[in-house]
Amino acid sequence: DQGTPYALSDLEGVTHIGSGSYTTFAILEDGSVMSWGNNSSGQLGNGTQDPGLTPQRVVFGPALP
Repeated sequence: DQGTPYALSDLEGVTHIGSGSYTTFAILEDGSVMSWGNNSSGQLGNGTQDPGLTPQRVVFGPALP
């Protein structure tokens, strides 16, 4: 847990930012999405349940039916 805000030095070109339950997402100028946070339910979209302490690119797969 991070109780106080801190700067993310490797995250540039952010156009939008949003957050959920212990998770944060950023949309970049090129349309890509970065995520970081708890990930206990796989909410970071990286195929794991490992916490993401630094921003990582979300990889989109095929749409669900």
